[in-house]
Amino acid sequence: MLIGSSSRHGETGARAPIDETLAWTGLSINLLVLPGLGSLLVRRRIAGAAQAMLAGVGAALSVWWLALLVGQWTEEGSFPWDGGDAFHMGVTGVLVFGVAWMWSLATSLSVIRGIRMQSHRDTQTQRTERLRDFLVTGTDTGVGKSVVAAGLVLALRAGGRRAIGFKPVETGVEPGVMTDSALLARASGADEPLAQPLLSLPEALAPAVAADRAGVPVERKAIEARVGALRERYESLVIEGAGGAAVPLAWGYTFLDLAQRLHLPVVVVARPGLGTINHVWLTVEALRARDVPVTAVVLNRLAPLPDLAEATNPEALARLVPGVRFITLPRMDTADSWEVASRLAPLLATIIEN
Repeated sequence: MLIGSSSRHGETGARAPIDETLAWTGLSINLLVLPGLGSLLVRRRIAGAAQAMLAGVGAALSVWWLALLVGQWTEEGSFPWDGGDAFHMGVTGVLVFGVAWMWSLATSLSVIRGIRMQSHRDTQTQRTERLRDFLVTGTDTGVGKSVVAAGLVLALRAGGRRAIGFKPVETGVEPGVMTDSALLARASGADEPLAQPLLSLPEALAPAVAADRAGVPVERKAIEARVGALRERYESLVIEGAGGAAVPLAWGYTFLDLAQRLHLPVVVVARPGLGTINHVWLTVEALRARDVPVTAVVLNRLAPLPDLAEATNPEALARLVPGVRFITLPRMDTADSWEVASRLAPLLATIIEN
């Protein structure tokens, strides 16, 4: 950051990066106004000056030739199409201007291509730097996202990372019942104010619906700002969703949008039994269509004696959804969320090891 750096930066005036809008403006100026001026706009000074000079020379020769043509037509009533020095000079002017125009076009396109390549590299770098951030979503409600998210936080902390869990908006809050955010806070081992939900609402509905009924707004910018603040303080962030990936946090803003905008790898939690093949396939396809990486699919609460669907689903899903890691977690003999999350943590460590 420039703030807080040496004063020499302020004296020399650090230049702001060229954005794509400015680059396209430069291209338009090069094409429609004068070759070279747009190149100067995007700080290609030497090329821009040379292009503008060539364009000026070419334009001057062309205009001079046109003036001679008009003068002869006025005096003799005909144009000198038969050649001569003036004609050759005019053709030279048009060719020189054309070279300047093509050169300026190539310069502008090169700048735009460079900006897009840098943007792609920045995105890839950001994704690589935050490979241990996760969004835990589900194929449905009640599939065990909370205990998986808490177990993932415990696994990250056991691996030596400063990890924090966060549920942006919590619904279905009942007095005297441990909330998902409380479970995440316990797993995080920290009483972090920034990790508290932005909203806690009593009705067990999608966040956008519950907020509407409560008459309170859910702001996308506030959610993303909170995620950014937590990322600055912690090495790993585990965000727990509500329901599935398409559930709206706010109107026009789903958990899928959150994952895409903030480059969050996703862990999908699903039931192991009948019907899960369709649910898992739809969820993974929706994520892949938005270029959101799927770290793993967790088939949660597999019975000690699985029925036929539970026994065959893992292999069927591996064939149907190639390239995705599938993890099967057993059904626990306790309903205590903390106990379940603690037992799941070692089993979830495989997610963060690769």
